Amino acid sequence: MLVTGSAGIRYLPLAIGLTATWIPVGQLIANLAARPALAAGGWTPLWWGGLAGTAAMAGWTVLRARTGPLGARPDGTAATVARPAGDRPLLWLAAALFCLWSTQYIAYMTWLPSYLVSVHGIDPGAAVLGYAVPVITLLAFNLLTGWAMTRGARVGPLLTGALLGQALVWALLPLTGAGWSGIASLVVYGIGAGIAPTCLFALPNAIEGAGPPGAFATLMTGRNLGVLIGPLLLGWIFSATADWTAAGPAMAASTGVAAMLALAMTRALARRRR
Repeated sequence: MLVTGSAGIRYLPLAIGLTATWIPVGQLIANLAARPALAAGGWTPLWWGGLAGTAAMAGWTVLRARTGPLGARPDGTAATVARPAGDRPLLWLAAALFCLWSTQYIAYMTWLPSYLVSVHGIDPGAAVLGYAVPVITLLAFNLLTGWAMTRGARVGPLLTGALLGQALVWALLPLTGAGWSGIASLVVYGIGAGIAPTCLFALPNAIEGAGPPGAFATLMTGRNLGVLIGPLLLGWIFSATADWTAAGPAMAASTGVAAMLALAMTRALARRRR
C-alpha cells in the first residue's frame, strides 16, 4: 500500500514490480543466513536477525510518518479513487487467484530442498544452490514484468500465461530429472513465479484505479490463506502417498484453475476498458 500510494502514475507498474520482490529477496537473505546460523549453534541467530530487521522497519515508519502522510503521491494525484460499481466481486476474484497461486508457490518453495535431497539424492549444500535458482529467476522477472507493464503490457494475459507455465511444471514433475530437465523446470517455474505476483499486486490498481489502500487488505487475505494451506496440503499428500511426485497432478490442477480464473479476470477487465 505504501509503495503504490507513493509512486507516480507513470512508474506505478515498476513500483509494483519492486513490491513483489519482497518474497524472493527475503528468501535469499534467509537462505544465505541459515547456513552460518546453523553452524553457529542453531536457529536462534535468525530469530534475533528477524527481530532487528522488524524493529528497524518500525523505526523507519515512525520517522517517515513525521515528514508527512504516508503514501502521498509525489505527483500530486489522488491515492484513492471512487470505487466503480462491480469492484468488490473482482477483488474477491483477485484474492482467490492470489490464494491459489500462493498455495502452490509456498508449497513448492517449502518442500523443494527436501525434494531435491530425498528424490534426486542431491547433497544438502547443492540443494541450497538449487533452491536459489528459481528464486533468482523470479526476482529478475518481478522487475522485468513491472517494466513491461510500464510499456503497455496487460496484467491479465501476463498472469494467465505465467499460471499456465507453472501448471505445466507441476504436471511434468513425475518426468523431471535432476539433470538439464530439472534445471529447466526450476527456471521455467521461476519465470512464472516472477510474473504472477507482480500481476497479482497490480490487480487492485487495474480494478479500482490508482493505489486503493483498502483493496490490498482483501488481496493479502487471499495470499495469506494460500501460505497457510500450501505447505500443509503438500505435506499431507506426501504423508498419505510417500511419493513426492503425487503432488504434481493436484498442484497442476489447482494452478490450472487459477489460470482459468485469470482468463475470466482478463475478460472482465477488457469489458471495463471498453
